[in-house]
Amino acid sequence: LDVTIVSGGYRITQRHFRFLGAGESTWRVPVRYRSESGEDRIVIGAAADVPTASQSLFLNSGGDGFYRVNYPAAQLGTLAAALNRLVPAERYTLIADAWANVLSGDKPAQEFIELVAALGDEQQPDVWGVALGGLAELDRVISSDDRSALQALVRNLVGAQVAQVGWSVAPGDSDLRRRLRGLLLRGVCNRGDDRR
Repeated sequence: LDVTIVSGGYRITQRHFRFLGAGESTWRVPVRYRSESGEDRIVIGAAADVPTASQSLFLNSGGDGFYRVNYPAAQLGTLAAALNRLVPAERYTLIADAWANVLSGDKPAQEFIELVAALGDEQQPDVWGVALGGLAELDRVISSDDRSALQALVRNLVGAQVAQVGWSVAPGDSDLRRRLRGLLLRGVCNRGDDRR
């Protein structure tokens, strides 16, 4: 679903998402969305309009829709600033969709990086997993001239979280915290090139 800002709200158009080549199929897609005025539902055929003045329109409310969403850069930035208001499944799908749009060539990698940079004190391993997975893919294709900047970004982003969860298991750590620690340590050491 491609989101476009139009006068009086948003226009949502549908196209068959593929990494290579264009698809021709369309479906009637039930979509839950949320804005500052609350939550609502809409069925999208080829296209639909969502009349709202809200700057925080979020499609796939609840994070359980089987579709990708491609937001314009300004809208993605607004959502990045409000990540802490999304539930974990929504944060996961927002980041996964942004990365899928980078892979398909519909979005520059910079927009994905800016979204991931907004994670802050994220506590969910699945959200970190999709974010670090995208950064790992970027690390594989980035030029050697830019690699140190990506490594610094990962160290800054993940390092603060590593300091919070610690470098070693503490008594009473939950399985979730242990899993989070493992992901973060792999991220900061492998992608961030932290050699501590």
